[in-house]
Amino acid sequence: IQRAQRMQGSTPIALGLPGANDQQHLRPIGRQQPDCSANARSQPLQSLDILGDLVGHGLTGQGLVTDLKDRVVGIDLQGAGKKVTEVDTFAQRAGFRHGANTRTCFTSATRGPLGHNLRMSSQPLFGKRVLITGAARGIGAAVARNLHQQGALVALLGLEPELLAETSAACGGAPWRECDVRNPEQVDRAIGELVEDLGRLDVVVANAGIAKQLPIVGGQPGVFEAHMEVNLLGVFYTLRAAGPHIAHPGGYALAVASAAAVIQLPLLGAYSASKAGVEALGNTLRQELRPTGAKVGVAYFAEIDTDMTSRGFGSEAGKMLTGGGTLSGVAPLESAVNAVIRGISRRSRRVVAPFWLRPVLPLRHFAQRAVELKPLPKLEAALDLARREEIDFTTHQPES
Repeated sequence: IQRAQRMQGSTPIALGLPGANDQQHLRPIGRQQPDCSANARSQPLQSLDILGDLVGHGLTGQGLVTDLKDRVVGIDLQGAGKKVTEVDTFAQRAGFRHGANTRTCFTSATRGPLGHNLRMSSQPLFGKRVLITGAARGIGAAVARNLHQQGALVALLGLEPELLAETSAACGGAPWRECDVRNPEQVDRAIGELVEDLGRLDVVVANAGIAKQLPIVGGQPGVFEAHMEVNLLGVFYTLRAAGPHIAHPGGYALAVASAAAVIQLPLLGAYSASKAGVEALGNTLRQELRPTGAKVGVAYFAEIDTDMTSRGFGSEAGKMLTGGGTLSGVAPLESAVNAVIRGISRRSRRVVAPFWLRPVLPLRHFAQRAVELKPLPKLEAALDLARREEIDFTTHQPES
């Protein structure tokens, strides 16, 4: 707002809220004082999709700055040759609401205070457009619901249409697409359509992933390749497709790796290798997007209370290896969700859950040595059982 007050030119602009079918244009009002009367404020909010244009481009020659970003709620425009778009019902469903003061008036610095009746959101995620892969369940679905509750607009991508529809309903009817992230054409098309639905994209969370035990010697054929296709290539295709859309100041990409990218354990060689590749992709993309002002984070999760953990360590070989428990203890789902939300809000370089994992990252070589020295008396028997045991991936994969 301070920058707006220093803007060139002194022509004030009235910002009103026309009806859903009103096709008025922006128009300068000269030196006339904007009408902020109670009558003028009585018109209901009808359109919000113009907000994306305000954030990205502003109004050339009219002195409306882009610094207002997503915090401005309920602005609709009249005059200056820019047509008000049709009603953005998705934005309304996602929680954009307007109270009694439904007219926002701006005046220039020479005419008085800026922003009569301007409502600003105190939540940093309000109005952010976020696309999440692997959003049918687990961390992805929970993050989507949390973001929606904070006023973000989410788009969902995954494999299980029934679960995606449930998550969409919980997120105010958020757009979603069924998509196999192994297929680059599907990824490009789905992300393109979802970005169009959202109007723009601020954040992408590359979360889709699978897990399955695999002894490196004598393990089931095709398991290693499947991990690479989903966990590594899927993240690559996602970041490649979404990258141009989040390559702007305020943009953010989060590549979901794992503690397995840092510490490697028996039976998890394929999963660990794929997640180490995700870490490398995220670290590389961070440097490549730096000139655009966008930031990139990598997420590291230990054992979280999700289907992936329960199914991944639910095999007979896994139980034998761990003695029927888990390797590090299962942390609640909320710990990972809260970490992701904080990471998106701050555009963090690292997102870590649970808390004890954070100091392990810079000490990974010592931690790996400690793991290797831990006695595993049933390791040989567990490996032999894993070679014979038939289990499914944590998420069923369609036929290629």
